Amino acid sequence: MAAERYHPLVAVDLRRASSQYDAIAIDLGNRFRTNVKLKIQKIVEHPESFGRIGGEFRGAIIDRFPYVIVFILDENITTIFGIRHAASDQTTWFDRRMP
Repeated sequence: MAAERYHPLVAVDLRRASSQYDAIAIDLGNRFRTNVKLKIQKIVEHPESFGRIGGEFRGAIIDRFPYVIVFILDENITTIFGIRHAASDQTTWFDRRMP
């Protein structure tokens, strides 16, 4: 069974991105959240199928949205570090560490 954990700021990332889509249309925000959930399931089930984007970090593009889920795989534990807009400053994508 695959294990997963989340950086505490992932919830903040999700809320910020979702609120932008909710402001356009609630259905759009709901689709975004659903696509995030589905992509995280795929990440946890098959983390090695996603490419490295910097050092040990891997990235998974959220279907139909310009966001990337940034994560690492360490000893069969998938750690999600953030949900980042694809056009954001990528140098900050790898700054987070687990508390």
